[in-house]
Amino acid sequence: MFSLMLTNYKNFYAEKNVSVQTSADNLEDLLVNWLQELLYTFEVKLLVTSDFHVKIDDRKSLKGYSGCERYNEKKYGYPMEIKAVTYHNLVIKKNNNLYSVEIIFDV
Repeated sequence: MFSLMLTNYKNFYAEKNVSVQTSADNLEDLLVNWLQELLYTFEVKLLVTSDFHVKIDDRKSLKGYSGCERYNEKKYGYPMEIKAVTYHNLVIKKNNNLYSVEIIFDV
């Protein structure tokens, strides 16, 4: 999501860690809730996040942390606005204990 929003996301360097926690009734809701939380963190707290370390329990609870750095327009460029994380065509597949996701953002 951040690589879509920020032109120079590859310049990310974590200054500190921030806790990440959310819950939902199913895996799809859990993913959308988590991405919405990250989007909120960027829009309100101006924090860019990466290097995610999360654990999902019973496909209903996500806990962990990510590296974060304060957004700097000179470093990252002007952000493309993502208005919403959507459920449209959302696909989560599991293959050999690895997940792949296809998701569409409203821009």
